[in-house]
Amino acid sequence: MIDQSKTKIVGAFVIGFAIVGAAFVLKNFTTPPGQNPASLAVQDGIAAAPVRVLMEVADTDSNGLEDWRDQFVKSSPITIVETSDDSYVAPDTLTGQVGIAFLQSIITAEGQGSFGRTQEQIIADTVDQISVYGSDVIFDVRNITISQDISNEAVRAYGNAMADAIVDNSVPGLRNELLILRDFVNDQNEKGAKELETISQVYANTRDEMLLLPVPAIFVKEHLDLINVFHALSNDISTMSVALADPMLSLVRLKRYEEDAQGLALALKNMYFALEPFASAFEQNDSAILFVAFSPNVQ
Repeated sequence: MIDQSKTKIVGAFVIGFAIVGAAFVLKNFTTPPGQNPASLAVQDGIAAAPVRVLMEVADTDSNGLEDWRDQFVKSSPITIVETSDDSYVAPDTLTGQVGIAFLQSIITAEGQGSFGRTQEQIIADTVDQISVYGSDVIFDVRNITISQDISNEAVRAYGNAMADAIVDNSVPGLRNELLILRDFVNDQNEKGAKELETISQVYANTRDEMLLLPVPAIFVKEHLDLINVFHALSNDISTMSVALADPMLSLVRLKRYEEDAQGLALALKNMYFALEPFASAFEQNDSAILFVAFSPNVQ
């Protein structure tokens, strides 16, 4: 213990002596104020220190580096790259917008530390924002013309007009949209995108024609159900056509596509049930016979 104390004392003494000694040398052996070292004459046979010459700092090639630095960087002058005039363009796809917003939220939360949102909260909020793109405008009674005529003649005319809207707007030979989507994603062929747009337009045209029909008051609910499901399916399939350019939007709509397809089958079945009490008003060759295919009794 005593030896360690002595060692510390000796060490402290040596360090202190060095500091004091250095201060003494600086004070007594530096050049007196106002005297130029280069002007000192030779004294006692000792030559004066040579005069220092400042290094050239010219930049003859105007590349931002002095000429002497260029020799260490590269043999040829640096080429000045012109800046681009192109300004930043924000993404217009859901995939791009959500990606940027998500990263900004993560960075902001990191900067806020414990006061910021957790990653779980950010993910949950992002999912909620994306879900908005899976919803549609809902058509209601304000978008249709309701008739108080519920006679057999009016019901027959309405049923035939509804069936005609479905048949007349169909395109023979179209493949199932999910098969088209599979091939479109795998082959990345624009032909698939056009096929999907065609199917989407079929649903949209059928919706638009149904919106123009006068609806007997007793069929309002079934009528609006069909219109809204045709509208939803049109949007679902339309987003499938941009699966390569905006995959997130396609995934959001694809998630609800199955429900909308089931909704269409249910809406057609409900239309059959609504028309069934008026079966005697229809004839064998009427277009409305189409709805019989959706009877639960048809195998």
